Parts: sequence; C-alpha cells; structure tokens
Amino acid sequence: MLLRPSGTYIKEIKDSNGNLIAIHFNVFNISEEGIWIPTPSAWGLQVGVFKHGKGYRVSAHLHPRERYGKHLGCEILFVIEGELKVKLFDKKENNIDEIIISKGDCLAMTCAHSVEVLEEALVLGVKEGPYPGKELDKVWLRRLT
Repeated sequence: MLLRPSGTYIKEIKDSNGNLIAIHFNVFNISEEGIWIPTPSAWGLQVGVFKHGKGYRVSAHLHPRERYGKHLGCEILFVIEGELKVKLFDKKENNIDEIIISKGDCLAMTCAHSVEVLEEALVLGVKEGPYPGKELDKVWLRRLT
C-alpha cells in the first residue's frame, strides 16, 4: 500500500505475479497541504502532487540523476490550480529567466530552479526516477538559497 493523504483514492494495479504495474488516483481528492509522491521509488518516473498555500517557497535546486546513468534531471510542472513563480538558473547559478505559470500551464525544464507559490496551488510534477529519497533528490544551490 502506498502512503497517501487521508481521504485520497488510489487504485493499485498488479500483474499476475503481484508486481505493481499501474496506479490510478485523482488529484482533486487531495485536501491536505504538502507533497505526495504516489509512485514507487524504483520507477523510472516520479510523479508528485504538490498542494501549498500562498508564500510557500522551494529554494534554488536541481535534480541530478547522473549517478543512475541518466542526464541532468528533467522535471515537468503542470499547474492544476493556482499560480507559481519559477526562476530558472544556468550551471553557473545565474538567473536566466523568471516565469509565472498558472492554471493549465505546463513547464518542462532541465535546469536548476526555485519555486514560489503566488496563489494557493495544486501542481502535478513529474521527474526522472528512480527517486533517491528526500535527502538525495535535490542539490541545493548554495549561492541562491
């Protein structure tokens, strides 16, 4: 059973050997603030649902996957509700752009970034797996934190 916010529906589909092969959930059933990652850590894609109030911030970071034989971690943010300010940084930690994304917007990126919630937001995020755990998932940019 996967951990999930209270009241959140999830259906786990398993093959004849008991291996989890698919999950089904509805993001609108999430009522609690926070981050929920319903996909198993070993999967090649990490799906997360983020619900946060205005003012929530994530400092500048990137998601390296080189240790798993992958290129610099790709991430997609799809805004279901609300509005975010996302700052994009180059490899020398220079701010190269700042973008506001809101309901219906999708941002795909392979660079370091920071996030600020401008209006209460519900966001679907997809990153490369495997998920190495909270401590190893992000490399924080010292100059920008």
